[in-house]
Amino acid sequence: MIAALLAVCLSLGVSSLQQPPEVIDRRPNTSPEVLQVIELRDLLACIEPDAGSGDGALSNSEVARAARAKAVAYLTDFITHNIVPPLTGAQQSLRITPSGTLVLHGVPAQQEWVQSLLELNRSRENVVLEATTFIEGPKGSFQRMGIAGSATPTVLEAKDLDRFRALGKDDPQFQVIAAPRMLVYPLGASSATVGEFITYVKSWKLETVEPGEVKLPVPQIEHAFHGLELVARTVLLDAQRVVLDLDASNSVVQRPIPTQTVKLDPSITQVLTVATPQIEKKSIQARCTLGPDALVAFSCPVAGKDERELLILVSAHAQKASDLKATPGEVMTTGAKKEPAPEPPK
Repeated sequence: MIAALLAVCLSLGVSSLQQPPEVIDRRPNTSPEVLQVIELRDLLACIEPDAGSGDGALSNSEVARAARAKAVAYLTDFITHNIVPPLTGAQQSLRITPSGTLVLHGVPAQQEWVQSLLELNRSRENVVLEATTFIEGPKGSFQRMGIAGSATPTVLEAKDLDRFRALGKDDPQFQVIAAPRMLVYPLGASSATVGEFITYVKSWKLETVEPGEVKLPVPQIEHAFHGLELVARTVLLDAQRVVLDLDASNSVVQRPIPTQTVKLDPSITQVLTVATPQIEKKSIQARCTLGPDALVAFSCPVAGKDERELLILVSAHAQKASDLKATPGEVMTTGAKKEPAPEPPK
């Protein structure tokens, strides 16, 4: 009996040696980082493109999820790269969930910056006024004027715009095209286009109709854009500075447009023709931050003209919507939807 008790005691002793006692740190947490959770669904809706813009291969729910994922990635990247003070160390992090919730683990100064940024861009008291000018000229001429090549943006003063616009008057080698001014709410995207949409028959579809179950060919219509386009997304960094994400492109539809005949069914004797347009497109992306009196300039190649170059000048500044005086030709952009701007007061 005594031997058995001795064996149990020895076993317990060995067990206690193998499992050290739990150490509980009861000192207060002195880490400056705290958790902050903010709902962003309304702001993400401003960034998401129209869910009905899919090509038909995906369902509406799949298109919506893809749009939300792009919006989440965009806003996460923007805040992460601009937050003040910057995120440092393993204890500081920021993420946005697919459902639209921002989770920030940071110091109070970072949380105040994020809260201020979101409130500024959520408000509809401010709008961003944008103006775009396209100038086509000989290749290399704009670099000689001090403009950086390719997608590198060059920030100028607003007064420099008149100097560049004068090129079209003084030299026939330069062609100046001014697009209408755009009014856009924060986080919204505006699009300035100069050109034409060419409508053509992409394919034919055979449909059976009544009476008599007659087979008829139905044309499937498509559009090709020929011209210049600039898509700009704006974010208010603070009351004075505007961040622009620019996507510029110029497209050329080769003329004449090639065609070819197709055969749908032996019962269709009609000669059916489809168009196969050849489109050359040059595009460029850039991000820049502009103050109230700044102008950004960047250049890109001209589609179909290797010896020519395109200079794109964009100005943008924020102002109170109540102080806005629009002209009849302006467009108000709300998120991804456009509506006519109000008429100026009489």
